[in-house]
This record gives sequence, C-alpha cells and structure tokens, in this order.
Amino acid sequence: DAQISNTSTLWLKRNAQLRNLTITARNMRYPVHSEDSGGNANCEHQIYNCYIEHYGNAGARTWRNNNAGSGMLASTVWSSEHAWGYGSSSGLVEKFENTELISPVNGFYVHTNKDFLRPNINEFKNCSIVKKGNFGTAIVVQSLGSGMSDILSLTNSEISGGFIAQSDLPWISQDFSRQIANKAETKIFASGCSNFGYRDQTRGRTIRITSNSTGTLSSVSLTGNA
Repeated sequence: DAQISNTSTLWLKRNAQLRNLTITARNMRYPVHSEDSGGNANCEHQIYNCYIEHYGNAGARTWRNNNAGSGMLASTVWSSEHAWGYGSSSGLVEKFENTELISPVNGFYVHTNKDFLRPNINEFKNCSIVKKGNFGTAIVVQSLGSGMSDILSLTNSEISGGFIAQSDLPWISQDFSRQIANKAETKIFASGCSNFGYRDQTRGRTIRITSNSTGTLSSVSLTGNA
C-alpha cells in the first residue's frame, strides 16, 4: 500500500516544464503529482503537448481478491486514480496546452490549502480532460480555505465522460475572517469548450440571528450542537 499510495511516475517540485511526453501510471498514485507540501509557493508548472493517462489500480485489487492469503486487502488500494492530482500552494500556477488527461476516476484533481497569500491558478487551453468508464466527475476542485479567488480556466477544451465538481470538505482554515458563507472559492471560467455539467458540493449556507432587543445588555444564547 505504501508503494502504491506514495509513488507517482513524475513528482514535480518547484518550477517545472513538460513537453511532448507520454506519461502513464498503473497500480500507482498518479502519472504526475505536482506538489511540494506547500514548498512550491509562487512557482509555475507548464505542460505542452503531453498525453497523460492513469490506467487505474484494478490490477492490484484483482490480485488481492484472488490471493486472500497475502493478507493485503483490495479495499486499501489507492482509490484516487487521477491522471493529474495535487494539493496546491499559494500562488502556484499550472498551465496546460494541447494536452490530454485521461483517468477512470478524474482527469484532473486539485485541492487548495489554508490561508494563501496569492491565488492558485489552473489554466487549460486546447486540452482534453476525460473520465473513462461510468459517467462521473471529470474534474474535481476542492476549495479548503485559501482565502483567495482561486481560478480554474478552460479555453477551447473538451470535458468528457463527466462533469466538474467543487466541494469544500474539509474546510481547514481556522482564520476567523475566512469562515465565510460562500465556500466556492475557486472561480471557474470556460470559453469555447464542449458542453459539461457542474455539481456544487460546497456548503454555501449561512444563518443570521438577530436579537429582539438592542443596546449593551442585548444578547443571544445558543445551546446544543449548533
């Protein structure tokens, strides 16, 4: 499990550029993992004319189901088989052009982190982002409390086999000023793309409580699991 979960074909740190490559993975984490646990803030990754596919981890699961005596469980095999997956950093920019991302789970996956100083930006131009197999999420964005207007920009690109989903779990910022009602921090722009759906899984809800009196002695009390 440690080898599968922690090993990607390429692991990008700091600034990086990929050109004219075919990058694949099978029974691994990702073909490309582009993060440095926050250490690549304000860096840029440029990907041009690449074909990137995760073939999935079904082989590992099948082997374990057929070899129960090994003691390894099929249920613990890495399940997030994204073609491109990463946790972003403050100010990190990722630019894709003429590139295909293909996966049985998500073609592209990104989550933010807490309390950024600059937005995370992901740009796709003339790209194809594909979820193979059953219809589902082709792109997943998790907004977790960066405090910025992070950006996913899609231009003249194809999103197929699924839709774009944005969630905010787990919201990890503990900064009081960033406990906001609208947690869809990542702004999504699309122009000249194929038709695609969008599923909002953010908890953009709020409650307003108003006291029935005013003045310095006015108060509101809450009890229970509010």
